[in-house]
Amino acid sequence: MISSELLTDLLAPFGDGPIEPMAQARLQALMDAVPVALMEFRLQDGRLTLLAANAAARRMPGLGAVRNPGADASEVFDLLAGTALMDQLEGVARIGAPLECRQVVRELGRLLLAWDLSARRVTHDCIVVTVRDASEAETLRAALAASEQALEEVRRELREQTEVFNTMESLARTGHWRRIEDPGETVLLWSPGLCDIAGFEQQEWVDPERAVSGIVPEDRHVFDRARQPGTGLDVEYRWRRPDGEVRWMRSRVRRTLPRDGVQVVMGVVQDVTDEHRAAEQLREQLLFIQRIASRIPGFIYEYRLHSDGTTSVQYISEAVREFMGVEPHEVTADHGVLLLRVVPEDLPHVQRTAITSVRKLVPWQCEYRVRMDDGSIRWHMTNAIPHREPDGSVVSHGFTMDITDRKRAAQEIERLAFYDALTGLPNRRLLLDRLQRSIAACQRTKALGALLFIDLDNFKDLNDTLGHDVGDQLLAQVATRLVGCVREADTVARFGGDEFVVMLETLAPDLQDAATQAETVAEKLLASLNQPFELDGAQHYSTPSIGITLFGDERLSVDELLKRADLAMYQAK
Repeated sequence: MISSELLTDLLAPFGDGPIEPMAQARLQALMDAVPVALMEFRLQDGRLTLLAANAAARRMPGLGAVRNPGADASEVFDLLAGTALMDQLEGVARIGAPLECRQVVRELGRLLLAWDLSARRVTHDCIVVTVRDASEAETLRAALAASEQALEEVRRELREQTEVFNTMESLARTGHWRRIEDPGETVLLWSPGLCDIAGFEQQEWVDPERAVSGIVPEDRHVFDRARQPGTGLDVEYRWRRPDGEVRWMRSRVRRTLPRDGVQVVMGVVQDVTDEHRAAEQLREQLLFIQRIASRIPGFIYEYRLHSDGTTSVQYISEAVREFMGVEPHEVTADHGVLLLRVVPEDLPHVQRTAITSVRKLVPWQCEYRVRMDDGSIRWHMTNAIPHREPDGSVVSHGFTMDITDRKRAAQEIERLAFYDALTGLPNRRLLLDRLQRSIAACQRTKALGALLFIDLDNFKDLNDTLGHDVGDQLLAQVATRLVGCVREADTVARFGGDEFVVMLETLAPDLQDAATQAETVAEKLLASLNQPFELDGAQHYSTPSIGITLFGDERLSVDELLKRADLAMYQAK
């Protein structure tokens, strides 16, 4: 191929005269044989016009009026008319500085032309332009640039993913390693995250001996067992960092299937020191709670009403064994065993109040009876405070204690305050309270009631002659007979000394009928008390005097009623 420089020299004039026609024809044939597009332009009146073009130029796709001598350069290079090429070619004609460039035109991403273009001045007003098709080279260059750009994008994404992965490892206090084994050598690779939690400087290649140097000797067997083929289980061991700090590590090891004689072993390591510390704190707190629970007079528990309506007891202290006769694990498995201990009469109240507490989130306090294994009845009191969890469930923390002794003491206090110690009958205070309530009830129901005031004749002589013990025996037997003669709803009270009061309620609303009912009871009492009493092995007769007064037909005070009954009794004497 003839270079553009040689062609330019050939076209240069040998003298002042024109080139001979024969030589011109030969030169034209020579130019047409050149596979490079050659064109000659002249700068005339400020315009570059085409003088001649060889066959390669006429065949060159993308050249416009190349077959029209005298055409303007902008018409020849019509696809480049709007570029700086026209000014550059005019500059070659005026100044004589050669031009070497590549012109590329694309439309909608499609390559229209790619030329390697050169221009040289051959006379003071003529230039020769050579054009070579560079489409293939430009396509390869563009493809190479696109591949390099795609490769750089992949590298960038890989860097970003690696950075994200390393950051995630750092945040999770986790790392990973790979050991590649082949017959020739073994290579151990550590991730940055693993180097960080192990306390090593950042490095990819780690010596196998150094990789296990931090494992506490007492835990080395645990790690070695995990490395055995086919395990792949989580193992935990302690690791001593170069700075002396001991951390807990959790590791999982897995082997891949050998490929081409290469065995790859991979592992993930996580720093779980904080988890171990939290677990230890939780164990200490639980031990503290258990110690407290074992020393308080009762048992504590945690009851949960789940959002799906199911219930469970997730914790109950060991004291439930003593207080309820059941094992803690039995309660956590099925807390219904506790309800089986509750006395059936008290169970509805316990369930109703417990459900109300959980639904309304109000504190719960309930007193109830439980039956123990030996058949004895004990009083319990449970206090619980419910609260709602974020998941919608309701948790109640409660405490149950035995209040049997307190109940008995309260009953004894009530007995001493409102009952006669000798006869067990209501005393004067309780009688007055019941009489006040009965008067109010009569006003509402329009029913009548009656007071029977009873006095034992000659009781003082009995006390003086036979002694107070015999007198007490008589009073106790009298109380028993009086109770046996009246209804359960009526009241028999010891008013004081040898005086008793019987209060009859809900008598007929008619005054005459009520009086008849009261007299009938009085006769029954007299008949019973006139029977002989067995006192110290001897029979004794005691006659009573009974005074009767009705109430409910008019508003009278308690004192007025008692005075009337007392007066009626003295009239009976």
